[in-house]
Amino acid sequence: MRNIIVYVGGFKFPEQNASAVRVRENAWLLHSLGYETVLVGKLPEYNGNVTYKIKVDSFDAYDIRHPFPDCRYSLYTTSIKSIEDIVAHYGLNKIAMIIAYNYPAIALHKLVVFGKKNNIAVAADITEWYGWEGWRLDRNLKRLFDTQFRIRYVAKKAGNIIVASQYMRQFYEGYNSVIWPFCVHTELERWQFSKEYTSNTICTFVYTGSPGIGMSKDRLNLLIEAFNVLHDENISFRYIIQGITKEQYLNTFRSHRSILNKMDKSIVFKGRVPHKEALETLQKADYSLFIRPNNRVSHAGFPTKVMEAFTVGVPTVTNDTSDIASYVRDDENGFIIPDITLESIVKTLKKAIHLPENRRKEIRENCRKENPFALKRFQEQVQHFIMNARNSI
Repeated sequence: MRNIIVYVGGFKFPEQNASAVRVRENAWLLHSLGYETVLVGKLPEYNGNVTYKIKVDSFDAYDIRHPFPDCRYSLYTTSIKSIEDIVAHYGLNKIAMIIAYNYPAIALHKLVVFGKKNNIAVAADITEWYGWEGWRLDRNLKRLFDTQFRIRYVAKKAGNIIVASQYMRQFYEGYNSVIWPFCVHTELERWQFSKEYTSNTICTFVYTGSPGIGMSKDRLNLLIEAFNVLHDENISFRYIIQGITKEQYLNTFRSHRSILNKMDKSIVFKGRVPHKEALETLQKADYSLFIRPNNRVSHAGFPTKVMEAFTVGVPTVTNDTSDIASYVRDDENGFIIPDITLESIVKTLKKAIHLPENRRKEIRENCRKENPFALKRFQEQVQHFIMNARNSI
């Protein structure tokens, strides 16, 4: 019986990046459908010693570069030797599917060939369409080539594609695809937070994440400029930024040093923090806040921040990219910024800050009682996707 799904990618366990959070929760969905899920990603070294295997929740997790002591180290960007070894370990005839998360194009192509040869469905899990970031020509050219080759050619050869948005679903029209941005096993202890809420004396916003090189992904600089307007109008607020330090931010926007110094009690940079601590800070805030440029990179992916905010019951304030407007309903469970002009951002922030306490509690309760990322909401469509993949072999 083929009941094992191998989920492979560059995600870092335990919980060292957003992709690891997503894949771990996806594994619980696959488990709920009756599949045994094996995770293959990057594991940490301890005291210089290689880690071959750990448990992530109840799932086996192997290092993608060196899964067994008797296997030689392999570069997963071009080699699938580690995946072949893991498949052999569990048994070829027991593997239902290999899901490859934002996988390097050359290795993904080899996986597709391997799957067809061994009657194993291969699915490309595509949540990013990378664009140009920063000034390094060699890095950008290499990444752009890999992304284009993976998305435009190799994923179509696989024939089975997991996407994060309707934008990408339309791109793969005619192929076996499913929109599966995030899901969350809300009954697990890590997602249990106090349901008690008292609005903060000073309205508090939280950002958690990595804004990308030059703030190319999340435009923190525009939010800083909008908060500067509020500060000059003597409107109180607090913005907690988790993921980067103040100096890291200023490395990109040196001209903002004076306004950040002026708002040093209102805008707090915490740098990288453990995931649990980040969620606890978010849960105590009034709003999650971020904005993204209206481009292909934003529309192809979907922000982890939205799922996490819903799951801890915190309204999101953001602009409409990807499928955000399908989840965040303006003035009902969050606020949608019409565009990312300074005027629109300032107007929406004022609206959120000045919202009466009873309405703020109502919006928060709407988030808590209706989590659109609850695991059960994706079970039927993911099962249908897997069955179609198996039947097409």
